[in-house]
Amino acid sequence: NTNMAVTLSTSQVSGVASEGLTDTTGFVSSVTRCANAVVTISNCTNELSGSDNYQSGFIGYISDNNDTSLHFSNCVNNANITQTFNHAGGFVKVLSRNTNLNITLSSSINNGMVKNKYNGGGFIGFSERNSKTNIVFFNCTNHGQLLGNTESYKLGGFVGGISDSNETNMIILNCCLLYTSPSPRDISG
Repeated sequence: NTNMAVTLSTSQVSGVASEGLTDTTGFVSSVTRCANAVVTISNCTNELSGSDNYQSGFIGYISDNNDTSLHFSNCVNNANITQTFNHAGGFVKVLSRNTNLNITLSSSINNGMVKNKYNGGGFIGFSERNSKTNIVFFNCTNHGQLLGNTESYKLGGFVGGISDSNETNMIILNCCLLYTSPSPRDISG
């Protein structure tokens, strides 16, 4: 997909996801193999619940993209994210193998608990093998509880973990982390 633009505005997802589904997501399962794509999600709320493999509130995977931008503004995740096998994030599960990826989250809130086996974050679960990635949080708040188990790697109020990436820049400005839970392993704000 080249020169793709997607806008989701003033939308709400609610209800109960069927048990037994894997990789359930509130809005978009994945943004994959795109070039020059722009995804904008504004004034949206996720309240979907009920799955044991719920990966993220808005987007599951953002992977294998070139020159792609993702913008969240005035969005709220109220759903609890429970991932029994893999990474989990209140807004995005995984960023992987992207080049020139720009993500902006502004005036957005995660109220949902994030419970997982590996890396978990209030907004982004895990970022790996990316090149030239910029992530900006502005006026964002995480109220969500972060829970792991003895196998959990990293838990973070905004991003669970970043690994094997080149030129990753992250700015967290005027944001607040209002609730975390102790974990058997590393946890950071």
